[in-house]
Amino acid sequence: MATSLFIAALGAADPPTVEPPGGFFGVLAKAAEHFIGAFQAGGEVFLGLVTGIIPLLVVLLTAVNAIVRLIGPERIEKFGEMAARPGLQWYPIRYLVLPVLSVFFLTNPMAYTMGRFLPERFKPAFYDSAVSFVHPVTGLFPHANPGELFVY
Repeated sequence: MATSLFIAALGAADPPTVEPPGGFFGVLAKAAEHFIGAFQAGGEVFLGLVTGIIPLLVVLLTAVNAIVRLIGPERIEKFGEMAARPGLQWYPIRYLVLPVLSVFFLTNPMAYTMGRFLPERFKPAFYDSAVSFVHPVTGLFPHANPGELFVY
């Protein structure tokens, strides 16, 4: 009986409380909380990437490589060679058609891989035209660059 009264008295008592640190140690504790909070936020972003865009890019890369293999790399390289021909009449193919189609269908950042079918001297200009097209098209077709909408 005495034991049950003792246990009841312990349960009725308020648990001891610890006051948060103040002064220098309070500042130190807050700094430690913010320091670890930065890494927790980074971990959440990393987890979002691992479960979001990385699987999408892996599947998209696999699909594009499968399509290239089905069509035949030599045929696609022929298209790149055709687009790389000298002359003003090939500029629209090289800097308009190829970047627009790749941005619309492959989206950012996968669109830049289509430049691999062009010769080295045209790759920087292809990249520039694709990057320049990504931003305006996002207003009409948000799927082309969803990361920009997220940042906005």
